[in-house]
Amino acid sequence: IVDALVHNENKLGALTKADAILSKEEFKKIPFKKIFNAFADNIYYSDPDRANVYLGGGAVPKNEQSIAYLLRNDILTNVEALQAEVTYLIKEQKKIESGEEQ
Repeated sequence: IVDALVHNENKLGALTKADAILSKEEFKKIPFKKIFNAFADNIYYSDPDRANVYLGGGAVPKNEQSIAYLLRNDILTNVEALQAEVTYLIKEQKKIESGEEQ
C-alpha cells in the first residue's frame, strides 16, 4: 500500500496517507519488537550489554533465532528509513506546491 501511495500522482495527499500508515503504533520501535517477539522464541543474553532490557529471561539463541532477530532488525531499520524518507518527501512536496522550490 505504501509503495503505491509513494508513487501516486497526487503526491502530497498520497504521501500524507503513507505517513499516517507508517505513524501507526505498530511501526514504532518498541511495539514493533514486541509484536515480533510474540511470534518468536524469547532469547536471552547473559551479557547485560546485549540483553533485551524489556524482556525477562529466555533461552540462549540458536542460529535460526539469531537470524530471525537479525532479519527483524533489518526490517525495522528499513521501516525507519522509509518513515524518514516519506517525511522528507512531504516537506519537499510542500515547498514545490508553495512555489518555494522548482
